[in-house]
Amino acid sequence: MLCVRVGGLVVHDEVDWLLGSGLRGRRSPRLAAESVKIWADGGMSSRTAAIHGSYPVPPYGSGIMYFPPGELSAMVREYDTRGLQVCIHAQGGRAIEAALDAYAKVLHGRSGNPLRHRIEHAGAMFAPLAARAGSLGIVVASQPGFMSVLGDGFAEALPERSGELYAFASWRQAGIRVAGSSDAPVITADPLVGIRDAVLRRTGSGRVLGPGERLPVRDALALYTAEAAFAMRRERDIGSLEPGKLADFVVLDRSPLDADPERITDIRVLATVVGGQIVFQAGDSPLQQ
Repeated sequence: MLCVRVGGLVVHDEVDWLLGSGLRGRRSPRLAAESVKIWADGGMSSRTAAIHGSYPVPPYGSGIMYFPPGELSAMVREYDTRGLQVCIHAQGGRAIEAALDAYAKVLHGRSGNPLRHRIEHAGAMFAPLAARAGSLGIVVASQPGFMSVLGDGFAEALPERSGELYAFASWRQAGIRVAGSSDAPVITADPLVGIRDAVLRRTGSGRVLGPGERLPVRDALALYTAEAAFAMRRERDIGSLEPGKLADFVVLDRSPLDADPERITDIRVLATVVGGQIVFQAGDSPLQQ
C-alpha cells in the first residue's frame, strides 16, 4: 500500500494513454491523476530558461522555447477542454509570458481559474507578469529550496534582477496562491530546507537574494501545507488539521514557528501519519500507534 498521498502529473504526450487507461481521476484514497505537465522552456542553471535579451554568461543565448506560442495555446485549450489541470514548466520571463498568454486565451470570459491551471517554477516572474498571473487566478508551484543550492548560479545568470527572482512575498501580495515544491531529485525533497530558504533567501555563498522577498515562518510553512493542498485542488481533504479532513500530518521535535530560522533544518521528524496511520516513526519517538 502507498505510504504517501500521490497527485500525479502526466507528461503532455502521455495524455491519451492516461485517458485510455482508466487511471484518470482519484482511483484510490492515495492516488490521483488529474493533471498534465508541459515544458515551455529550460532551466535557469543551464541558461536555457527563455528570457528577453541575452544571458551575460555562457552560452550567452536567450534560452529555448519548446513550443511556438500558438501550439502551446492549442495544447492548453485541448487539455482544459478535457477537464485536466494544466501545469506549465516556465522559468524565464519569455516562457512565463507565453504561458500566461495561453492561459488568458483559454480562461477568457470565465470567472476565475476553475481547474487551477498552474505555472511550475516561475523563477523570473517579475512584477508585471506576477500582476497578470494574479488577475488570471494562476497558481504557482515553486521551489524556495533552490536558493541555498542554485541561488548563486541564478544571480550570475540575471545579475541585475537577481533580487526579483522567486519573489514569493511579492507574488503573494499580487494575489497569487503559491505552493512550495522541491523539484526532487534536483534538490532534496526535505520541505524544511524549503521553509528555511523561503525565510532566509540565502545562497550557498551567503548572499541574500532580495531580502524584501523573505517570508515570515508561518507563511513559509503554509507553502508546504495549505497552499500545496490548494494547488492540488485538495484543500477540502488535506493541508490543515481540521474536523472532517484526512489525518495527514507529521510530528516534529519542535515547532518551526518557534525555532531560530537558521536551525529549521535541524528539526527532527519523529513520525509521519497518513490517513491516521503511522507510516514512519523514529526509533526513539514516544508516539504510540
